Amino acid sequence: MCSNCLDHHNAFVGTNRHTVIPIEDKGKIPKFILSLLHSYVKNMTKVHDTFTNDVQSVYSKQVSEIEKEIYILAQKRLKIQEIEEEICHMKQFSTNRQAFFGIRHFDEMLSKEVSDISKAYEKGTIKEPEIEIKQNEKLNDCMNIVDTIAEVSVQTRTRQHEFLKSGKSHLTISVAENIDRIRLELKKEIVIPPSRIGNTEIKRCLILSDGNLLFLDFTDNMRLVVLDSDGKRHKNVKFPAKPFDIDMISDKKIAVSLPSLKRIDIYESKTFNYEKCIGPLNTKCYDISFVNNNNLAVRTEKEIVILDHSVCAKIHSISLLKFLGREISYLKYHKDKFFFITDKCQIHCCDIAGDKIWTFASEDLNDARGLSTDSKGNVYTVDHQNGCVIVISADGKKSKLLPSVLFLNDLYYDKERKKLLVMLASNNENNISSALLYDVK
Repeated sequence: MCSNCLDHHNAFVGTNRHTVIPIEDKGKIPKFILSLLHSYVKNMTKVHDTFTNDVQSVYSKQVSEIEKEIYILAQKRLKIQEIEEEICHMKQFSTNRQAFFGIRHFDEMLSKEVSDISKAYEKGTIKEPEIEIKQNEKLNDCMNIVDTIAEVSVQTRTRQHEFLKSGKSHLTISVAENIDRIRLELKKEIVIPPSRIGNTEIKRCLILSDGNLLFLDFTDNMRLVVLDSDGKRHKNVKFPAKPFDIDMISDKKIAVSLPSLKRIDIYESKTFNYEKCIGPLNTKCYDISFVNNNNLAVRTEKEIVILDHSVCAKIHSISLLKFLGREISYLKYHKDKFFFITDKCQIHCCDIAGDKIWTFASEDLNDARGLSTDSKGNVYTVDHQNGCVIVISADGKKSKLLPSVLFLNDLYYDKERKKLLVMLASNNENNISSALLYDVK
């Protein structure tokens, strides 16, 4: 704007507050806009080229590293397959004791293979892209031409991996689960004193709060074998009929189901003196599991019942027809959930209304026996044929095999001491029964 026009512009009230520029600067505006646009395009092209080149460089490097790791894993897989074949051969042609100690040796070899692979990943060989963009703060002032609009850097960070053993290949990469690091450390083998009359058939076991070990004899011996925590001193508790299941209902009491008498007997857990019975009920009672306070879950012939054992009153029941008439066994209760086995090869979890939460099935599970839970809700069972302990995550989605010995009958997880008592099938030839006591790490 020229000086005369400027004076005229300032003379009017409606325009005297307008911002004006000299007329010679008016022609600079298009040039400024073009310059700003050119600078923007130039810098964005530079950012694009830098980003593309960095990503391509990282990609090529990681492809090379992954190919190396795949080759290493392939070699480890062959080694693990060789160990698996030796384990199968040992299970077929060795005695239980030989198989047990042999499998421990092979398990140490497998653990070493897993450890070697884990260490390789801990070195951070396999990485994942991590992209960071830093915007130039000068962009906030669009009136100035800037040399750099943004900076892009492409780097890498170590990717975290977790490992677990599976039934076939023994090694898979998975999302971290709290069962992945679980392992068993054998503390002792416990020999259960045989009965003086007839064979012994132990199918239920329990660890009391004082550390004593209990074993329920299913035969006509009609007895409970009580051993101290070292498996030495023992006593026999006689029942009026064949027992079926046993559980703690407090630190001072245990309950034992007697199907033929249609009742559940209560005993003091220090002296094992008889206190009272729940029943007789209207039907035979089999599996029992402590719920809370005075409540006890009982599997009868037609339903799962929750009883108040202090007054022998039914509180709640679930018809077994809800489970399509399938025979269920090894009923356990943990934090508003029931767990049980059907068809010998499926583990079921349902709520207290009997509605399904999850079902677990696996080719590694052919003859499941025994159920127990840890404090986190993970479920433990044994496979009688395959000779292993199977841990199932609390959500039923993951599992882990822990090798043991052949012909397992039952197990019990001691939540307080983190110990696992695994019951072996009785040897009727020499009338010897035994169990394995593990520390759970």
